[in-house]
Amino acid sequence: MFYALIIISIVMAVSLAVFSLISGGLPLAEIIKNSQKAFFAADAGAECVLYWDIKEDAFDSSNPKDITCAESTFTNQGENPFNFTLNLSSDACVDISVVKPLSGPIKTEITSAGHSPCQAGAKNRVERTLEISY
Repeated sequence: MFYALIIISIVMAVSLAVFSLISGGLPLAEIIKNSQKAFFAADAGAECVLYWDIKEDAFDSSNPKDITCAESTFTNQGENPFNFTLNLSSDACVDISVVKPLSGPIKTEITSAGHSPCQAGAKNRVERTLEISY
């Protein structure tokens, strides 16, 4: 009986240690998941702008075109910078800014800041930003 009690105590101690390690890692796993969502949201926003700038020349101030990304349409009236927020279906969103300098070696500057979750002040909110100049 004494040996059974010792074995049960050891198994219980090991079980509690494993449970403590696993439960301590859950918040970190959520932050990692949100980090990936934020990065890929920023990437999606940058790719959308690159398409509309390179293929459609939509940010030309003399002939602006409306932008459509992820089933959302944004009216471009030739503003410089042109800013918009794109809400994605996976609880992620991206704030995008497009600047076309009038002179200098850089033709276009894109800042794409992905957020997950979208709500400001949300627990474990992560932001990842991509900046592209070409």
